[in-house]
Amino acid sequence: MPRSNRISVVVPARDSARYIGGLLASLAAQTRPPDEVVVVDAGSVDGTAAAVSAAAAGFPVLRLVRAGSAFPGRARNIGVRDSSGDVIAMTDSDTVPDPDWLSSISAPFDSDPGLGGVFGTYYVSPETYTQRCIAAVIMSGGKDLDGMRGAHTDSFVSAALRKGALERAGWFREDVRAGEDMELRARLDPAGVKVAYCGAARVRWRTPETLWGMMRRTAAYIRERALAAPFSAVALKLPALYLALGAVFLFSPAAGLALALLGSAARTVRAAGRLSGEERGFLLSPLNMAALVPVYFLNDIAAIAGAASAVFGRGRSGL
Repeated sequence: MPRSNRISVVVPARDSARYIGGLLASLAAQTRPPDEVVVVDAGSVDGTAAAVSAAAAGFPVLRLVRAGSAFPGRARNIGVRDSSGDVIAMTDSDTVPDPDWLSSISAPFDSDPGLGGVFGTYYVSPETYTQRCIAAVIMSGGKDLDGMRGAHTDSFVSAALRKGALERAGWFREDVRAGEDMELRARLDPAGVKVAYCGAARVRWRTPETLWGMMRRTAAYIRERALAAPFSAVALKLPALYLALGAVFLFSPAAGLALALLGSAARTVRAAGRLSGEERGFLLSPLNMAALVPVYFLNDIAAIAGAASAVFGRGRSGL
């Protein structure tokens, strides 16, 4: 099929020197080469800008844009406005897209001129025992898509939009540290932007290396989402569930413990259905399923803490 759209890839980056080389190498090796790659440095103090500049020497379509100190939404908006593509593909600086990611996520735009956005999938590739447990927590969320292994979310870990659709929806919020992509996704449908999902548009997402790293990421993500809507399901769902579980536990400790274990098992089975055979077998081992109970609990506590900090007005911090 002839390529009818110019595709720009826009990536916000901040202190990403350790990981961004993998992303840029994968973009340079795409089966459908990008027409342009715009990396927006949002105030890095490590060596991100130097890494991007070095990669550009062998990747002519790559450009670095300096945004100063900025949250991801502002960095994304700057990158989109500075890009020349009709369609803007987006991912994060610590991902590694599959070789056919850009081909898969851009093809629906060529076949449907009225399409405004496409959302893909992500998967994880854990290396340590801790990361394998964290992967189960990550993969228990989101929705299944097209029978593909991997988690689907309406996030911009793997997504593409026509530039006009982004303008119509009102751009990314620039005042939140995380969750700006989900907030924009919620505005696409009311703005009349037609979206589709593509299970083949996959990126590998970096699994946090420690439980503390998982908790910090979860708390920040939930806090920023809840800031936009303090009394939404995002802010209230987990606290309500744990209050109900606590009430059951007070009435019958055995019943409360049984419900907690059943909930953990159900989440693990859901996660296992989205992972490869080896990882699926790891998760379904009874010993490992038991080990996951405190991991789910810690992640839930981080989410509750993030929601509480938003609801009670202490969530927003500076750059």
